[in-house]
Parts: sequence; C-alpha cells; structure tokens
Amino acid sequence: MTGLIEQTANHCKGCALLGELSPRALDVIAGAGERISARIAAARSRRDRKLRGIAFDATELIVTDEVHGGARPQAQPTREKTRAALLPHLAQGAIPVVTGLHRVHSQRSSDHARRGGSDFSATILGAALDAEEVIIWTDVNGVLTADPRMVPEARTLDEVSYSGAGELAFFAPRCCTR
Repeated sequence: MTGLIEQTANHCKGCALLGELSPRALDVIAGAGERISARIAAARSRRDRKLRGIAFDATELIVTDEVHGGARPQAQPTREKTRAALLPHLAQGAIPVVTGLHRVHSQRSSDHARRGGSDFSATILGAALDAEEVIIWTDVNGVLTADPRMVPEARTLDEVSYSGAGELAFFAPRCCTR
C-alpha cells in the first residue's frame, strides 16, 4: 500500500507543479482513496473477523470506453476479466473487497465514476458473475430517481434492475456537476 500512497502523492505534486488538474488526473487521484480503503477493509476482515478478504481494484475488472468522467462499461471484456479474477477466489470461500468508483478504459487509463458509481459498479460485477441479486448497503435511503440537489422531487426507488441502474448511472455524470 505504501507504493499506492507514494504514487498518489506524486500525482498530486505533478498537478501542483503544473497548476492544473486535467479530467484524467482527477480520475486517477480521486480513485486513490477508494483503492486504499479496499485494502484496509480486506486486511481488517482478515484480522478482526478471520474472514478471507481480498482487495481488488475495479480497474482489474471493469473495462469501459474512453470517455473520462462519463465512461460506459464494456460488457464482454468486463465479464471475462471479472470471472477470471473473482470466481477462483469465491470458490475457495474468499470475500472480494472491490473498489467501487474506479474503472479502467480499454487502453489502461483510469476513469473515476461519479455520483452513484459504486452502486453501478456493484451491479456491473453482479451481472458479470451472474449473481441472483446485488444488495447495496449505503448511508442514504436508497437509489433515487435523480440527484436530489438538482431535482427536489426525486424519490427513492423500491427496486432497480441492472438496466435501470445502468441508465441512472449513464445520465448522472452528464447532469451533475463535479
């Protein structure tokens, strides 16, 4: 994890030296906290709960197109990478702890998903693994029909399909400010 922290510090220093923060640099830096948190959560599950937590960066699993700040997942390459990486560990009783906001483009550059990105990433992985359901624990009341900061009459949905979650996540980056 030290390497990840040093790498992130270097990215921040580079942006400070240039005096600018490009969309690509923002994607890389913004995803660092998520990547560090996944490693901490997996380590704590092993130490405190005696579970077999294993950290994965979503960049190892979810492949998107090249649109920074609004990338769309590519189903087939995501399915192949996810199944190859996670199924062997799941078969051995391990618990993957996967970052939610960070994805990789086909050219290995990063994208940091926006509002609702973790939920969308969870549904992408669930679909890739042919999961019967995806349960999302969150600190809010649920998935909303819109960003309540922009649409005061947004309401909580009782249930969301994979395609519905995809539509909500697709439009969120285009209507919400950073």
